[in-house]
Amino acid sequence: MLQRVTFLKSAAALGLLGLVAVVGCQQSNSAKTSNHASPSASSARPTISPTTASSLRTTTTALSATLRTCPLFGATVQTGTLQDPAITEASGIAASRTNPGMYWVHNDSGDSARVFATDLSGAAIGRFQINGATAKDWEDIAVGPGQEPGTNYLYLGDIGGNKGRSNLSIYRAGEPEVMLGASGVRGSVPAERIDVLYPDGLAWNAEALLVDPLTADIYVVTKSGEANSIVYQLAAAQAVSGSRQTLRQVASLELPLGFDRSVTGGDISSDGSVIMLRTYNRVYLWPRLTGESIPDAISAPPCSVQIQPESQGEAAAFQQNSYDLVLTTEGQFPAINTYPRR
Repeated sequence: MLQRVTFLKSAAALGLLGLVAVVGCQQSNSAKTSNHASPSASSARPTISPTTASSLRTTTTALSATLRTCPLFGATVQTGTLQDPAITEASGIAASRTNPGMYWVHNDSGDSARVFATDLSGAAIGRFQINGATAKDWEDIAVGPGQEPGTNYLYLGDIGGNKGRSNLSIYRAGEPEVMLGASGVRGSVPAERIDVLYPDGLAWNAEALLVDPLTADIYVVTKSGEANSIVYQLAAAQAVSGSRQTLRQVASLELPLGFDRSVTGGDISSDGSVIMLRTYNRVYLWPRLTGESIPDAISAPPCSVQIQPESQGEAAAFQQNSYDLVLTTEGQFPAINTYPRR
């Protein structure tokens, strides 16, 4: 089990950490943001809208570039394998905010609307049905704040579609509590459905869902091996059920060509200090300065982390300590690979 690190308690402390953290990952010169989306064979990408924070101030890129530091990670540590035989296509993983040491996993398309509780050993702790949800193509999961202050929520992104789709659903459910040391738990939780669509009638395949722990804003990141990945935002105030909301484009990420450009998952650390996106071969990280919005943070060149090869790696999260990484892949009894931050 990796050493746990005490949570930081304030956004000011988080920003200070970003300035003094040990550094070592190289910043990729080829992985940088662009102000315009690239054209696609299927449809033209729209021009990026001016980025504005929903509830945080903005910081100029020139200033940010002089202050950001990249964290250094140690070698891959396999802590276990996912042991629940029903997990055959792990597409998303997220650290619980309610249950110490626990993580949530879900399958890709083809499964029912359910999540699996596990830990870093991969133990089959439990299964929970998400009532009121359907699972057309669940691609990612996040844990974050919501409408009720002090409540942790599961966010499940029904956002995938290899041929692209324009109408998406995000399910939000209060995070269930699980007794410490329990195993074989069976339960259910009710969820609300937040319907969203891309602007201008666009259709995308997306596999990364992020929730900002500081603002509760939701982000969807498209997957493309040939063009820029587009980052869309749903402001927390719009994240309500009952009517379909339109996402807002806030960034366009120019990542390297090939598998290193296909965004398959992501997360934001629970302290809000680092944004992470993964591809099949690599993890990209964007340190976030104090008071900075997500769109402004990812306007800087990312830190690049080489990862252990995986057969179909789509699931990635920060561990509960906000620093270390945990990744897994599709397949039955897949390895749980962790990356300790030095």
